[in-house]
Amino acid sequence: MTSPQLLTLPLTAATAVQLLLPLLSLIYSVAVHIFLSSFKERSLFRFHHWNPIMIRAVLFCFGATFSSFTSSASRGHDDDDYDGSVQSNAAILSTQLIYIIATIIIATLSTRLILQTRQIEINGPPPPVSANLQGKVIFITGANSGIGLETTRLLYLQYNATVILACRSRARAIEAIQSIDPSWKECRYTNNNNSSSSGAIHLGNRMH
Repeated sequence: MTSPQLLTLPLTAATAVQLLLPLLSLIYSVAVHIFLSSFKERSLFRFHHWNPIMIRAVLFCFGATFSSFTSSASRGHDDDDYDGSVQSNAAILSTQLIYIIATIIIATLSTRLILQTRQIEINGPPPPVSANLQGKVIFITGANSGIGLETTRLLYLQYNATVILACRSRARAIEAIQSIDPSWKECRYTNNNNSSSSGAIHLGNRMH
């Protein structure tokens, strides 16, 4: 037999989800906007940069309003009115079911917005899949580690570009190249005096 006490724990957990996830999505979006503005990557007060924040604020307000409304409705099913009838059980179960469905929807939207903020604002949009940079020569500084290395890897392996690595250490440059393409072999160029000299280390569709 269903009793009103069975609603307490699920409603408490659902209320926390309905409030915390939209709030986290809102705070994350605001923090990212302020962070990017502090580095002069965008205007702090330009209206269209606030549109994503307003969407998350609306979701938070909806979650808070629905949580308050449902909690008030659930308090109507107190022990004094509960008679154990089929109608009472059905009313309690329907309230719980509606609340759980709404919680799942709000949690899904909030999680999606958090991931969207990270993808668009932090990671940036994905590069076009169909792009082909064959025949293009790209010069990358600091290409032996970090962002430079990963950019070199992406341009060479996925976009067929010829990539020139500018590094402070020849040994590290060679190590970076071989980590991208183990089949690469070091080459040396000869100057006009026929003496061996180190040429530019580079990656390309054809290894020289």
